Amino acid sequence: MQIFKIGTFLMVVGAIILVLFVVSVRGGVEDNAGYLLWGLGIFLLGYFLWHRFPGPKPDPSGRFRILKGSGKTKRVKRSRPRWQEDEEEEDR
Repeated sequence: MQIFKIGTFLMVVGAIILVLFVVSVRGGVEDNAGYLLWGLGIFLLGYFLWHRFPGPKPDPSGRFRILKGSGKTKRVKRSRPRWQEDEEEEDR
């Protein structure tokens, strides 16, 4: 579930309502407390959802794998030759 996207949307809506609050204060509107309360409430709910449920981590692009050294294949060194291991399995 991608709840962080809903949180992002709510933060944008809350920010728009807060901008409307600022514009109404500058315009001299008497009853503008609702814009402030609704804007802050929606913005904080969006922030909570966005922060609490983060999005999935992106897959590594592999652009710098040579510099990091993870692009090289690692070989496992065996302590004995394989034919000795096969003989021991046959003896069991």
